[in-house]
Amino acid sequence: MTSLPLSPTKKRPARWRTFNAIVVYGGNLLATLLFIAPWLWSFGVSLLPATLLFTNPPVVFHFPLDFSSYQAVLQFEDGRFVAAMKISAGVAVASSLSVVVLSCLAGYAFARLKFIGKEILFILILGTMMFPFTAVLIPLFSIISKLKLLNNPLSLVILYTTFQLPFCIFLFRNSFESIPSALRDAALIDGCHEFDVLRRIMLPLALPAIATVIIYSMYHSWNEFTSALIFLTNETQTTVPVVLSYMALSGRWGTKDNVLMAGSVLSFLPILVLFLVFQRFFVHGLISGSTKG
Repeated sequence: MTSLPLSPTKKRPARWRTFNAIVVYGGNLLATLLFIAPWLWSFGVSLLPATLLFTNPPVVFHFPLDFSSYQAVLQFEDGRFVAAMKISAGVAVASSLSVVVLSCLAGYAFARLKFIGKEILFILILGTMMFPFTAVLIPLFSIISKLKLLNNPLSLVILYTTFQLPFCIFLFRNSFESIPSALRDAALIDGCHEFDVLRRIMLPLALPAIATVIIYSMYHSWNEFTSALIFLTNETQTTVPVVLSYMALSGRWGTKDNVLMAGSVLSFLPILVLFLVFQRFFVHGLISGSTKG
């Protein structure tokens, strides 16, 4: 019995392959420029002298570079911006650590342990993500006031941890579920307790999820504005976004775009460095946390 010859694979013409390459690479280049343009604009304007801020046509980069705007930000009201950076860093670090610990334990429990009402409780936790923060702002202010935590950065740590936990629990739960259960079973047979299984086996395999949660929590804790404005009413002890808003609304600094841009650059540099450190884990952590194995 003779076999029929297979038809040769049709190749697209060279002009179509060139067109596809132009569309793909051109689209990616355009998206990249749209994302980095505000960063480059902020950085360039922050290094401009005051005499070149309102020229026509506008100037973005000028040499020699002028760093006087950064000096003005660091000396703003006797180091108020530096103090705000320290408060923001403390709140962000404390929030991220508490979120990682609590969401890791809860995520492992929802992924591997069996208890009554597990699925219902998990759905209720995810359901809290549907409520906007402003809807519970007044009750939260009343609770924080009764706890005597107003003007205390600890109030921000509690709030940020509470509102970041649902998503991070979801992320850890799905990450732990993607790990083969045979590893846990073998460890339990060898005599390990659940906490030892989590510490020695699960956590090393969940490093992408841990990095993702750290970046997520640090980013939202560092950049959050509403809670810091409401619960830290002392203007001398607040976070970086609030100080930047004060500078933008003040009569002295509101028109000095180079100083405001310098403050913006200093405010996003820590998060940018954090992302560059953990970025190789970030994408993998999001993928493993959004799908089940």
